[in-house]
Amino acid sequence: MHGACQSFYEAIMESGADFASSPGRILIDFIDPLIVANKIATTDSRNFITAYEISKEIKEGERGISGIGARGKKKAKKRVASAFWFIYLMFRPKFSN
Repeated sequence: MHGACQSFYEAIMESGADFASSPGRILIDFIDPLIVANKIATTDSRNFITAYEISKEIKEGERGISGIGARGKKKAKKRVASAFWFIYLMFRPKFSN
């Protein structure tokens, strides 16, 4: 995410940014770039985030943010332990009274 109220939205997007602020040439809230960064950082890396999803969370909506989208950056923990428990439960010794 790049830009601010006096930035040239089209030039920022042409330079390779995933998101840019103020395509509607409006004054954006100072917290909007933080909302975008938080959304990308906390979204799983297997999910794709669109500008429309982010625009629903900011005050100015689609006039305040636009872009091509990006993948999330959060890495999911692998669930290896559950596979071991499954094997253990399948083959554990059976005791009878």
